Amino acid sequence: MNKYDLLLLVDNKDYNKLPLCIEKCLQYLEPKPSSIYIVSSDNIIIENLNIDIPIHYYIDDDVLSIKKENINYRRKGWIFKQFINLFQNITQERYYLSVDTDLFFTQPLHLFSNNKPIFFITNRDQYHKPYFECMKKLFNVNKICEKTFICDFMMFDKVLRNNIWQMYQYTVSSLFNKLNPILSEECLFCDYEPYGTLIQKYYPNEYIFADIKTQLFGRFNQCWSENEILELINTNKEYNLITTHTWI
Repeated sequence: MNKYDLLLLVDNKDYNKLPLCIEKCLQYLEPKPSSIYIVSSDNIIIENLNIDIPIHYYIDDDVLSIKKENINYRRKGWIFKQFINLFQNITQERYYLSVDTDLFFTQPLHLFSNNKPIFFITNRDQYHKPYFECMKKLFNVNKICEKTFICDFMMFDKVLRNNIWQMYQYTVSSLFNKLNPILSEECLFCDYEPYGTLIQKYYPNEYIFADIKTQLFGRFNQCWSENEILELINTNKEYNLITTHTWI
């Protein structure tokens, strides 16, 4: 059986969603994770979570050698989160599944097929040019897949990831130092697009593709209550997952 760890990078605005996010991950993901790793900007601890899987808590500034406050962009936490996804070494298994904590699975989902991890391709058509402008400058690659790799969750392979960084001679610090001066609204960093693109370029047979149906719900400057989220989950079972964004 393929083993993996579950990585949850939680923003302050999504703390109240975290217990339900974990509950739905454990209810629907196959197989279950070996351990859960929660990374936040505060020292949060979830009380009364009745599960038998180990949970490890980390402060985000302790995960990487770079510092969030040095990021040359208005959404510092968002960029920092992407570096954690691409460079963290706190998880122990070869594979780690990063799940946005405003995401809630609504039906069973198998994460591997024929002993290979799956790239899930959503029903949403998304092309954001600044992501690919940045990818070209950092990795000298263009968009090579018709669909987007952005899916609100992704299974990373630590071995292949590290091999790619060695090819480019990137460490977290050297990539950060190359990215930081060019960050702008026209040149934006995105973790899922370059990871998926580079895997397809150098390791095209290591992942399998599968379609997935998602439904986005979002609103500005207003949190979602657990009852609201549960109602959305129960009334959108035709989708594999829903997301409840809060834009600030």
